[in-house]
Amino acid sequence: MRNRIAFAIVLTGLILSANGQWLNYPDPRTPRTPGGKPNLTAPAPRAADGKPEVILMGTGSEVALCVAAYEQLKAEGIKARVVSMPSWDIFEKQSAEYKKQVLPPAITARISVEAASTFGWSQYVGPTGKMIGMHRFGASAPIKDLLKKFGFTAEKVVEAAREAIELSK
Repeated sequence: MRNRIAFAIVLTGLILSANGQWLNYPDPRTPRTPGGKPNLTAPAPRAADGKPEVILMGTGSEVALCVAAYEQLKAEGIKARVVSMPSWDIFEKQSAEYKKQVLPPAITARISVEAASTFGWSQYVGPTGKMIGMHRFGASAPIKDLLKKFGFTAEKVVEAAREAIELSK
């Protein structure tokens, strides 16, 4: 198993990055397929029983924000799925069947959360989805103030999820 992962890294490259903030990431373990293979882009360990009404997608630290929104939606009786998508390239190299399992075409209420630009996310959220991300450059303040100012809150993700669900009906 490790050899397959190492071989994939040799072929595609590897970036290790550090984050200067404390993250409340939901689960550090790599998600697995039913056959035990690691999924490098897969649903995070938060998913509704049955068919979700909305899919919340994030990269890196944004996944924790999606999980917080998931918990709020769950409390409201809204079925959601959280998808960790750290690499579009790796996701696109997966089989069509796998991609449909992660992002079922029938679920068109989709939210992307990206602290960087929203550029590129439209291919995953579709016409009824919502993108939460930066639309301009620069600001300087304590991180908590900036996150709130730019809409990186669980409440904003929940609001976007409700809107996307309504649009998808």
